[in-house]
Amino acid sequence: KYDMQIIMKYTQRFERPSSYTIVSNQIYYKQGKNFCMTFVNQKNLDMPVLTIKTSNCFHNVEFIPHSDFYNVYSLQLLQVVFEQMMPLQNGFMMHGAAIEYKGEGIIFTGFSGSGKSTQARLWRKYRNTITTNGDSPIIRRIQDTVYMYGTPWCGTSGESINRRTPLKAIVLVKQSP
Repeated sequence: KYDMQIIMKYTQRFERPSSYTIVSNQIYYKQGKNFCMTFVNQKNLDMPVLTIKTSNCFHNVEFIPHSDFYNVYSLQLLQVVFEQMMPLQNGFMMHGAAIEYKGEGIIFTGFSGSGKSTQARLWRKYRNTITTNGDSPIIRRIQDTVYMYGTPWCGTSGESINRRTPLKAIVLVKQSP
C-alpha cells in the first residue's frame, strides 16, 4: 500500500528555473526538495502548459496548469507520476497486454500494432483468460515473487482490472511480414 496526496492547483504563471534539463517537450528541474516536470507545447517550446511537482518519495504530488486551456486534469497525467514512482517500489510500468491464465500472469509486449491486444483477445476466446490490463500493467517484485498489476491506463482496449497476479511469462509479440 502506498499513500499519495494529489493536489490540483489553479492556473499559475510559470517561472523558468535557472537550471533545468529539457527532453523533447518536457523540462525537468528541482525546486527545493521537490522534483518538477513541466510540459511545454510541442509546437512552441517557450509555451509552458502544465507542471507536475512531486516530493522525493512521491507522497505529495501537485498538478499546476499554466494556461486556462490546460486547467483540466486527466487520469493520463497521473500515469506519468506512477511511472516515475514505481522504481522506488521495486517495480516499473510496461507497455503490454496482461492476461491471467490459471492464476498466473502473462504479458504480451512489443511495438504498437504488433498484435498484443489481439493475442490477449485470442487467449480470452480460446483459453478463457482474464485480461488484467490492455496497455500498461505494472510489474513489481515483492520479496521473492514478481507480480503484475492492472492499472487504469489500458489504452484503446479499455480493459483494466485492479488485480495482482504472480507473473509467469513475458512474451515478445512480433508480426510476420
